[in-house]
Amino acid sequence: MKMGNLKKGWYVCESNFIQWRKNYRIWMIAAIETILIFRYLHGLSEYGQETGKTITPFVLPIVFAEAENSNGLLKVLIYLGCVMLFCNAPFLNNQKPYMILRCKRKGWYLGENMYLWLAAFIYMLFISLVSLIAVLPTVSTNRLWGEIAGDFVVNQRSLIPVYTWGLVMPVRVIQNYYPLAAFIYTFITGWLSIVFIGKLMYLLNLKIGKKTIGISAAVFFIMLDPVAVYFTNFKQYGLFYISPINWSSLENINTVSGYPHLSGEYMFIMYIILIGVESLLSYICSIKMDIEVKMI
Repeated sequence: MKMGNLKKGWYVCESNFIQWRKNYRIWMIAAIETILIFRYLHGLSEYGQETGKTITPFVLPIVFAEAENSNGLLKVLIYLGCVMLFCNAPFLNNQKPYMILRCKRKGWYLGENMYLWLAAFIYMLFISLVSLIAVLPTVSTNRLWGEIAGDFVVNQRSLIPVYTWGLVMPVRVIQNYYPLAAFIYTFITGWLSIVFIGKLMYLLNLKIGKKTIGISAAVFFIMLDPVAVYFTNFKQYGLFYISPINWSSLENINTVSGYPHLSGEYMFIMYIILIGVESLLSYICSIKMDIEVKMI
């Protein structure tokens, strides 16, 4: 790849981020997700302050805990936030035609993809930091999950209704993984799944020209997550193979779940394949896209 294309791509990517400063939608997403995370996790910190107990700083796997009820499920609400983040894909505005002419189509397409990857990373980093701040008063440097997590696993029915707002604890993850390892897995798969959502919206909106199509497809995959979990009650696991959002929850790996779900290798390979196919198709669409320059 020519260095010139990288510079042009970064110029396009940077211009998208610059627009965040005056984009009220970005600030609204940050505010809503912060309120939701604090609403769900603050009870853990409150319980710790009352009892003098602590919890790990790596609470992201708790935020992404799986459940069958999508109503109020924190994981679903976080993914809906990323739909709001990418709802304007393919990020076209009055200046974009001139930018495409200046940077050429390859430079423009590269920049848009750089923006998708970096925006998804920043979103995951933001969710991780807000989750940490929510439990900060009772955070421990111990490499284990902490007494708070242990108490909520053992006494979920009595503690969760009092201290949290329908929070779901990933019991098997807490029992089988160290917090740091679970955090790294959740962060990477969460990042990849958000990139998948962003590229899906980008591809459909670019091809069809209606943003509602991309948004609808993204919401479908997000809502498929709790549906797939629900069908495990009937020992039906087929939906997990076609539900990338489920793959970001560590408890769905077959070594943790205890029943024939998916392997970690399958999940990562499928992320690569799906994102690769989306990238190829969106590149083809971007090459064929008509450019309209309005003369003022």
